Amino acid sequence: MKILVAGAMGRLGRRLCPYLASRGHTVLAPSRHEVDWAYTGDVEEYLNGKSLDVVIVLAAYTNVPKANVEKVACKRDTVGTARNIALWCKRNNVRNIYVSTDYVVPLMMGEKSGYYAKCKKMAEEVTIDNGGQIVRMAFVTPEQVSGWSFVNAYTLSHRWWVEDAARALVRYLSLGKTPQVADLGPKSPTTPYEMLLERYPDHPALGHLVRTPQEMERLIGYSAPADTRFFKIFEV
Repeated sequence: MKILVAGAMGRLGRRLCPYLASRGHTVLAPSRHEVDWAYTGDVEEYLNGKSLDVVIVLAAYTNVPKANVEKVACKRDTVGTARNIALWCKRNNVRNIYVSTDYVVPLMMGEKSGYYAKCKKMAEEVTIDNGGQIVRMAFVTPEQVSGWSFVNAYTLSHRWWVEDAARALVRYLSLGKTPQVADLGPKSPTTPYEMLLERYPDHPALGHLVRTPQEMERLIGYSAPADTRFFKIFEV
């Protein structure tokens, strides 16, 4: 297939593109300097005439803690990007896969969450409204881990290491019929604490365990949800 990855220079995109290419796919991986996905003119100019089979949307606002104060940027880069690509894919009959996150789960359960999660949920909705597909997954990267000064031991998730997430997304693409919304992740919930313990057992953040929402809020200004487990893991 001929696949375009929007957000190819990000943490997941950098791992995903080589895996796709190794399976024989033709991969287009433009940088943010080449195309601003939140700007309709850039999207039209870049995508028109490419004869694509699939667009995988990873591009979005990424600074989760700052989203609550940079709301305009967060909505532009997340929702605007999703809308522009979804509309183009619908007009051109191209498969559109939006990669979302477990941050939306609390909202789906009627709980409060930050503005980042709200924008991701809006991006999901505009994708679905225009015939696209949602793949929800959560991952951790070595770059993120290197900056951790504490780890969260109370929030449950289905997080993968980023390499595992990239391989799972490639497997998902190779399947035939897939649901409009697919939750991908390890079968067992994994906390950030457990992930560090498995790969970086000497990491200093293991000595600072955050066990309550109150302590999390004191440290970073908001509390993590108590549970971000996906409702049903889609087998890949």
